[in-house]
Amino acid sequence: MIFILNPTKDTYITNLQTQFNDGSLANFGKAATIDLFKLYNENKHSKSWAAFKFTSSFSQNDNITLIDADNNSVTFIIDNTENTDNTSENLSAGKVIVGTSDITDHNDSTPKNYSQRIADAINNVSSANNSLTLNITAYGNSNNVLVLKQDKPGESGDTTFTIPTAMEHVGTSATGTAITKFSRIDYSAALLKFDISSFKSKYVSNSNNEFSSSVYNDSNKFKAVIVLKDVTTGLSKPKNYTLTAYPLLKDFDEGMGKDTIHFSDKGSSNFVSSSLKTDGTYDTWKIPGYISLLDDVRNTDSSSSLNFKEGNEDIVFDVTSYVKKLINDTDVGDNGDDDGVSILDDKGFIVTFSNQYLYNLTSYFVKRSGSRHLLNKKFIPQLRIIIDDSSYHIPQNPKNKKRYLNNEEIFYLFNRVNGKLKDFSPPTAGGDNIKFKIGSLFDSISDTSNVTNFKGEIISGIKKKTLSNTALSRFNSNISSHLLASGSYKDALTWYWEDSDTTIVEAGSFVIGKKYKIRNYAAGQNDFTTIGALNNNVGTVFTATGAGSGAGDAFEVVEYNILSESIEFLAGETLNEINYRNVNVAIRIEDNRLVSDDNIQTIEVFFIDNFKQYDVVKVPYDLPSDNIGTVYYKVLDVDTDDVLIDYNDIGTKLFFDGEKYIFDLFVPKIFKNKRVIFEFKTFDNITGVKKLIKSINKIFRIE
Repeated sequence: MIFILNPTKDTYITNLQTQFNDGSLANFGKAATIDLFKLYNENKHSKSWAAFKFTSSFSQNDNITLIDADNNSVTFIIDNTENTDNTSENLSAGKVIVGTSDITDHNDSTPKNYSQRIADAINNVSSANNSLTLNITAYGNSNNVLVLKQDKPGESGDTTFTIPTAMEHVGTSATGTAITKFSRIDYSAALLKFDISSFKSKYVSNSNNEFSSSVYNDSNKFKAVIVLKDVTTGLSKPKNYTLTAYPLLKDFDEGMGKDTIHFSDKGSSNFVSSSLKTDGTYDTWKIPGYISLLDDVRNTDSSSSLNFKEGNEDIVFDVTSYVKKLINDTDVGDNGDDDGVSILDDKGFIVTFSNQYLYNLTSYFVKRSGSRHLLNKKFIPQLRIIIDDSSYHIPQNPKNKKRYLNNEEIFYLFNRVNGKLKDFSPPTAGGDNIKFKIGSLFDSISDTSNVTNFKGEIISGIKKKTLSNTALSRFNSNISSHLLASGSYKDALTWYWEDSDTTIVEAGSFVIGKKYKIRNYAAGQNDFTTIGALNNNVGTVFTATGAGSGAGDAFEVVEYNILSESIEFLAGETLNEINYRNVNVAIRIEDNRLVSDDNIQTIEVFFIDNFKQYDVVKVPYDLPSDNIGTVYYKVLDVDTDDVLIDYNDIGTKLFFDGEKYIFDLFVPKIFKNKRVIFEFKTFDNITGVKKLIKSINKIFRIE
């Protein structure tokens, strides 16, 4: 099943400058599109900037030389020996006081890292000594990133810098030719928030961990992707670049702005402030116009990247790891260590250019996707949570199901009372479970297990037992000796309670042929191994071959029969090739209605070969469906030919219950008023060729 969640809010932010407005202060909360772009040295109104990280400790007398847009040059000399603040005297000599290992050695009231101390020194140059001038503004953050921005816009700010080996320009790993000086990099980032918390409360059991452990931790059963629909029709599209999605560490407001040209709309969601807090202050990005991986978003362990070769692809990010952590709800706080995350800490996602493309010498303009404010809802962003719910379906009439040797088979026991499922009540006060056996070949099979739905909730009144293909191997000598001439194996299937902790029998009173469980064993007296037990351990179950003698006792194991019925395992199928050209598809939906209320509807599908023994004039779903193997479905919009739900190996698999195929369909509100048909995909058992079966004569309108 594929759950489609639309964003509760979305917008984008940018540091792009115009002649009259600063894009860092603009708001695009109600814009119809989300624009992702990066410009390199194209905008004369932008200010050149550079970002640095620190790879090691400074050496004594390391130099940092900066040149501003007015050609003023200042060299900062690293002094690891002095233990004083950045006073006027030090600055007059162009010195920055930085410790070698312990920043707290300095006399700051609040310890600062390299980036913060160097930023203070640069910003204090002119005020500390009028003989020094440097028209550059510096920003340092707790992530130890130093961002330098020219105060004057235009090409004159594209100056060089000289840094020691302890510093590294963040763009050194750029694809192609990396930026090595101050540059005018204008770019944008998308912000999206989905209500994953509501999804979890509705579709994940809080009382049972089965769903999290067996579904969400299995990559073959669960996947989560963000989909942004490309809407750049008629525009030149950039290609050969990579975008990355990160989970956010702070809230953002969507805002009210629509203007994407003049940047005249203002609001709390921009590249300076992310949201307006309840106390009337703003939550800000740590460095205006710059995204910090630890101060603003979670680190790269939870990121997802996508490369665009052609340029017109939809943006699809795999966010399985992050959503899985939300489902498991492991709270590690907001310290940037993303080993887990609480559902309460989910702030949404930010999407922007990967560093290797943000810091190269190429412009990428513009990757445009639809926002949630588009009237055409097929283009709005989606979070798709994909689960394999087919393995959780239960046959509605399992007695009619054909069963085979050399195949895994699942058996179900139902406790229906007045048409309702009720818990099983054991006949004793002990802790014994329901057991399962088939004749004498599978006597005392291990305890049965509970049945859960796809949410992880235990379903009352149903027990199941799975026999592996190895257990049912036709080459097993016991089975092969019981095969009938017709090529099948028939026997009696029994579900029963086994009371093994009520009746105590003393040694000497055991009855041959009855089953017992050792309760007490006295060394040197009664030896249970002489009367049928494998050992003398307490708890060992054995069938008595003698009365026993001496000390020691055992519980009598009493079976209480619940249900017995005949069972047949076929050795195999005769070759009966399906002619897919003659297959008629019948689809049954309750009341023939699909309702777009963000809910789940069960759909039954019958595949009938018209050229077989069936009369095509009969009602199709009065007939059992042919078993055509593993089948997947696709949902198509009849009027536009749009694919609403495409084939997916995890989320669109049908379940065959012996009579028909079944699948659950999540119908989101955005599908309202659409007319849809279903297409089905299977594979030829012999050639492996894909076969497509369309139900073109069965159109459903989604209400």
